[in-house]
Amino acid sequence: MKFLEEEEERQNELFGEISLKGLNEIVYEEIIGKRMKELFEKYSEIKNMFENNEYEDLSNLFKLFKFYEPSLNELAKIFRDYILKKEKN
Repeated sequence: MKFLEEEEERQNELFGEISLKGLNEIVYEEIIGKRMKELFEKYSEIKNMFENNEYEDLSNLFKLFKFYEPSLNELAKIFRDYILKKEKN
């Protein structure tokens, strides 16, 4: 997600790295955290991405969620659950 990386660079120039950590947490919560809840409510869509080998879409999810740890943890949980179900079948 290039726009997030560009925003981080812009913030670095304006504020410096020290004040960015707190600011980034707020920004990522607003941009990613709130939408994350909507996406994970649609768990079956993410599961379908795994089943249909939609690697580019999964990669984009990872790139977006890597900026916000709670969402990355939730994505990892979904992936783990998917693998465990596949092993049983």
